[in-house]
Amino acid sequence: MSSQETQRFLQTVVQDHSLATGIKTLCNHSQIVEFALQQGFNLSLSEWLRYVLMDQLQLQDSELERIYTTNCQSWSWAFRQVSIWRDLLMEGADIELHTNSRSAATKEFDPIQIKTQQREIKESDNNNMDLVLEEFIKLARENSHIQDQIKAAKNESEILEIVRAHGFLIDSITLLRRWSKHTDFSKPTWMGWFD
Repeated sequence: MSSQETQRFLQTVVQDHSLATGIKTLCNHSQIVEFALQQGFNLSLSEWLRYVLMDQLQLQDSELERIYTTNCQSWSWAFRQVSIWRDLLMEGADIELHTNSRSAATKEFDPIQIKTQQREIKESDNNNMDLVLEEFIKLARENSHIQDQIKAAKNESEILEIVRAHGFLIDSITLLRRWSKHTDFSKPTWMGWFD
């Protein structure tokens, strides 16, 4: 993905209300890239993630924490990922709380409780992605055709495409978490799935 194409996608979302509405339901970076492809933009997941990470490196700690503690089910999740989209968020979006269904009017604001709930939500999202990857690995261990596809993959983007083609949706971060559990760093993580 060229930086020009990235900028075109980012700017079009800012300018086109229907595209901005479309990203409200997205819950991970794979879905953002898939959405962009459906809209005719030539994006790859690896280049998109590089752009996002470079953008986020420039943030203050509090802004970075806000991104990573926002529940991906929130309408604001995708908007928080890059600075040009964060400008679209209204001031009230930062007050959005992940709490039980009790009325906010009858409950006292407790920042410690909110932080704890946000951390639990993030951990739950991570665990769900890990479970999806484990299910895919289980399928792949039983299917020699999928194993051949995985062994022929040259990079993480090709692995993510194979996973997606078989109906599973994970992100790059989930692969990296799996990598950190791998003991033989002389070969790609996915080769260790069949040991």
